[in-house]
Amino acid sequence: MNNTFTFDTLLGPISLTTADGGVNRLEMHGSSAQKTGPVPGRWQELAGRIQDHLSGDLQSFADVPVSWHPNSQFARQVYTSLRQVPAGEVVSYGQLASLVGKPGGARAVSRAMATNKVPLIIPCHRVVGANGSLTGFSGGDGLKTKAQMLVNEGVRPRFPASGSPFESVFEPYAWKAGVQHLLGVPVFETLHDKVGPTALPRARRWEERLDLLTIRGVGPWTEQMVEMFHLGRPDVFAPSDLDIRKAVSMLTGASHILSPKDTATIGRRFKPFSTIAMWYLWRSLGSVTLGE
Repeated sequence: MNNTFTFDTLLGPISLTTADGGVNRLEMHGSSAQKTGPVPGRWQELAGRIQDHLSGDLQSFADVPVSWHPNSQFARQVYTSLRQVPAGEVVSYGQLASLVGKPGGARAVSRAMATNKVPLIIPCHRVVGANGSLTGFSGGDGLKTKAQMLVNEGVRPRFPASGSPFESVFEPYAWKAGVQHLLGVPVFETLHDKVGPTALPRARRWEERLDLLTIRGVGPWTEQMVEMFHLGRPDVFAPSDLDIRKAVSMLTGASHILSPKDTATIGRRFKPFSTIAMWYLWRSLGSVTLGE
């Protein structure tokens, strides 16, 4: 007998359908409103683990019994192998095909991911394109949810030397999930209130910037730090900061430390979340310690 229940998580409501002692279906609703209710006693532990995982307290679901079974032997092999990929790691469609002895079977793996009825338990969000790109995820809010899940699990953005830095890993919305994971939910909520785009009227922001630059001894770097740490603005980038230059150089594969001008050019790709991008860049060098 099937039993379906819905509960809240940090990434939106999740519905679980159980049957024959295992999970038969997991549906992520994302931003869609859903009526939640009590979780049956037997499944309260699993629901709690899912909530903890999506809040940053990472869990393994490799032990969770699954009562849904795909039709093909190939898909079963793919799912079994995929369940061994831990949080914090990703695998490409081609790599997963090779793991089950079918090199060149990337498209078949893609079809298996598309028919997965128990995402997270069978972690299809950890499967990415050959170049690290996010593809094919129907749970929750689609690729937005996939990006959030990966950032929550500690998968770091990799910024290519050309093109948008979000093409290979995440869209800008994932920065929110990343900062939430690094700072913790209460701190993030406070920060988000401060750095929201309506936190300060546009005209006031511009006037304050002019006032800062008219103070003797205040240069662009000082102004940027004040805007970031004291005014809580979301789109500040400091290309002259040495650690930012080092981090951008490292993540773009440059053979030398980029100049402030070249760093600024790359920094334009982070808009309108440049401040949050800087947190990631600093953290990649261990320059800042965030509450965890």
